[in-house]
Amino acid sequence: MLIQPASPRQDHWPLLLLADPDRAMVERYLYDGQLYEGLLPGEKRPLAVAVTLPLDGARLELKNLAVDPAWQGQGLGGQMLEWLCAKAQDRYEQLLVGTSRFGVSFYAGHGFAYSHLAEHFFRDNYPEPLEENGEVLDHMYYLARDLRRNAQEGSPK
Repeated sequence: MLIQPASPRQDHWPLLLLADPDRAMVERYLYDGQLYEGLLPGEKRPLAVAVTLPLDGARLELKNLAVDPAWQGQGLGGQMLEWLCAKAQDRYEQLLVGTSRFGVSFYAGHGFAYSHLAEHFFRDNYPEPLEENGEVLDHMYYLARDLRRNAQEGSPK
């Protein structure tokens, strides 16, 4: 998969809204952050997207990561995540991500560890209840990955 920076386009929105279904919430970080798209050779339509946003000089936050449903389960999300970590390691010490409890195992499998909990984040920040796997979401789980570990071990290929 070719991963590259991109300017927001209309064809990114279906993917962005998979990870964060409230357009107003996405707009709060999309234009201040950096959007990346993942393309397969010969494809013009992105199959994956991610948005990162600097928090300070040492920390970068992954605000959105989504893969087209037809391509989920084939490693594209993990590939995008590892690419982002490798790209960020020269400038940042840590990559932070907030997710529902259903996303914790995905990030933990990529070297992220629990950081903190934002209680009632989904309930307090979205106009309508959000559901995932038939459950109404409430708390946001933050996980962090030490990017200096990547630099010491060498960037993933």
